[in-house]
Amino acid sequence: MTVNHRVGGSSPSQGAIFRLTHAVTFDSASPAAPRTERTTYQERTAWIKRADDNKVTIWHRLQVILARLIPLTLLRPTVPRLGAPALLGEAERLHLFAAKGFWVPTVLHSSERELILSDEGQTLKMALDGTPDISTRVIMLEHGAVMLARLHSAQLAHGRPYTRDLLYDPASGKVGFLDLEEDPQARMTLADAQARDIWIYLCSAARHLDQDRGRINQLVQVYLQSRGIPLPTPLRTLTRILRPLRWILSTIRCAGMGKDVKSAVTVNAVLETYLTT
Repeated sequence: MTVNHRVGGSSPSQGAIFRLTHAVTFDSASPAAPRTERTTYQERTAWIKRADDNKVTIWHRLQVILARLIPLTLLRPTVPRLGAPALLGEAERLHLFAAKGFWVPTVLHSSERELILSDEGQTLKMALDGTPDISTRVIMLEHGAVMLARLHSAQLAHGRPYTRDLLYDPASGKVGFLDLEEDPQARMTLADAQARDIWIYLCSAARHLDQDRGRINQLVQVYLQSRGIPLPTPLRTLTRILRPLRWILSTIRCAGMGKDVKSAVTVNAVLETYLTT
């Protein structure tokens, strides 16, 4: 169940009351309060993100193991900063992306305990899940590939561009960016961070394309054509290193193989076709 809050007001006196009472309300960091929830701030729908001192997930632990097995920079875990540094860091990245002309939530309020962001509508994942026609889903994901290429051309990287972390406007096909908690460039070079972005986006997209290699390859082509470059060297290196494992997994076709593994296998098979180009 989503809990709605009403925060702030439109008049100066209401704003003053909000500032005076803010430490008692949102800054209380109640253990029962969800980390992210919908709210109302100054007469508009918004989202509040609270500081989290325990952000390490199972995925991050798996990243640590994988990075030890395959010593590539782009596989280094990018666990977001915890607590106040995480919130303030995300606010900084949102301001940076916005200054570069990218669609991101507006930072309405930031402090060491919470971040209040504008509600920008549905995510790309939500739009894809509501679209039964796979040809239409391809077009939607191509829009995402183009925007990711533009982001990279602006010398930026997202960090984890899963479809759930991207905004989507069905009327215009415009794609934006959400959840900039992870700053990959704090752990790796820009080239590695961008290669990681491509890998994550393709793996996330594969789940919406029924693991169809031809359609996934369309996304690769759209990205490369938008940037006017060949497949980035760090991504070539990762693809080459993972090829033996991909071959083994493709051969055994384990019935218990999860969707994430299937997506990784399919994406690597597609990227392997670029190793000779």
